[in-house]
Amino acid sequence: MSIKNTFSLIFRKYAFFRVLLALLLIAIVLIIISVTTVTSKKIPTIDFLSPVVGSAGDTMVIRGVNFGSVRGTNYVEIGGNKITASSYVNWTDNLIKLVLPANVQDGLVIVSTQAGKSKPGFFANKAGIPVAVPQNTKTSQPVITEITPSSGSYGSLITIKGSDFGTARGSSKVYFSASNEESTLGSGEGELTADFDFSVITASESDYDYESWSDSEIRVRIPDGAVSGNVYVLTDKGKSNLVSEEIKLSAGTKTYGSKKTYILQLNADIDSIDTKNGTNITLRLPRPLVSSWQPMVELTECTPEPVISDYKNTVIHQIDLPKATAQSKKFRFSHN
Repeated sequence: MSIKNTFSLIFRKYAFFRVLLALLLIAIVLIIISVTTVTSKKIPTIDFLSPVVGSAGDTMVIRGVNFGSVRGTNYVEIGGNKITASSYVNWTDNLIKLVLPANVQDGLVIVSTQAGKSKPGFFANKAGIPVAVPQNTKTSQPVITEITPSSGSYGSLITIKGSDFGTARGSSKVYFSASNEESTLGSGEGELTADFDFSVITASESDYDYESWSDSEIRVRIPDGAVSGNVYVLTDKGKSNLVSEEIKLSAGTKTYGSKKTYILQLNADIDSIDTKNGTNITLRLPRPLVSSWQPMVELTECTPEPVISDYKNTVIHQIDLPKATAQSKKFRFSHN
């Protein structure tokens, strides 16, 4: 008897076999439906996020895939807080626009749909990032009215007349133009753009360049390394106007040929804390300042990868801490 005939005989003769076969077919159909449903649910993915540093009221743009053609019950989460419905400007399958709410905090940015949650992006609230305190423009900035003589050589004594220099020098300084092959002097008009511009050189305290200092008159010697160009006075009230001074180089010129490179390494360890739920930590580390004595600063190695490598002279990290377990986990940050 053939297999086909045997199967037909058993199928007709035994009701239990027919029930078992029907259950098997139903199970196969359910498995196919389940696999198809899971495949059709695609997890959202964030490809682009802007801004990564912003303030309440800014419009955030999120680009990616699988957000869903309509928002429905889908939502965006920033720093652990769901964005309310009134904040959304636009929602498509690959683009979300929303207005950052007044209580927006630093943290992870996640798109959540019925298919699941995306891998997070990062956002930092600009209000929480430390910045230098701006100068008080209402105070009187120093003003230079005259420099005599109008030319000199290294070590020559010049007199700077004006106002609001301060009755005592304190941390105030006089700056001269300097020759540095790695920089140029400001703009076409010779304007200097920063207090730590390495195209300038200051009179030296160790060489006793400052002879006298009053609110209306400064007597100072031209420092070694200065060149013809602009001179200005910098106090805690601000920077003065620029006045040209001719430097005679009768004794030759001076160049710095043996430049040195230093490696500064900074390590920080953070132990995970006991939390009932996951959380995130924002870590801000300062970068070395750029000055005439330290003209170039380069971040050669940074572990882990920072969210922002240089924002107002600060390196910003954000890490996602899962729910704490019995075993503590240590996070190490390393900068060169």
